[in-house]
Parts: sequence; structure tokens; C-alpha cells
Amino acid sequence: MMSAPSQPSPNAPADTTPPRGVPLSSLSAGQVADVCETCMDPRDTAMLRAMGLAPAATIRLCRQGEPCILEVLLSEPPAAGDGLCARADCRCRIGLTRYLAQRVKVIRVR
Repeated sequence: MMSAPSQPSPNAPADTTPPRGVPLSSLSAGQVADVCETCMDPRDTAMLRAMGLAPAATIRLCRQGEPCILEVLLSEPPAAGDGLCARADCRCRIGLTRYLAQRVKVIRVR
């Protein structure tokens, strides 16, 4: 005798798995996205983080191709007293190789 497939309980916790990102290289020029992860060598990750391209940063793709040019719109605030720009409108443009752009995962915002 076959049993019916189990239905999720109404009291079951919601799925808390974060959404999977898509490669930055899959965006079109002008699209805005949030960085969710970087899948690369730790030294490359550290270099990009120093330029503001870190998880939770909001970026806008300016140009697709080689180099892939993006603008970091918002990033995590700097630590107190480190002398870095703490203004919310502080922006940075970065040119990435296709290799790196494929390894930065983003969630499309608009």
C-alpha cells in the first residue's frame, strides 16, 4: 500500500536557505545587484574586499566584457577610526577580468 506524499506542517519553520547567486558576468549593463559571495582565491577575495566589493555590497554593472566594469554603490561601513571614507555616497569603479567576474556571485536587485 502506497502512502500519500507528506505535506509540510503549517508550523514547520520556513526555508532559511539563502538564495543562490548568479555570476556577476551574467548581468546586463545598468543592472543593480547585491554581492552574496565570492568564489575565488583568498588573496583575490581580500583585494576585492579592500575595494568595497564584499558580501552585502550593492553594485551596478557599467560595462560587460573584458574588463567587466562595475560601480560599488554601497558597501559595509568602515571600522571606527580607520581613516577611510565613511560617507554613504562614497563610490568606487572597478574593472574585473572575466575570470573574476564569473566568480563573484550576486542577487539581482533591479
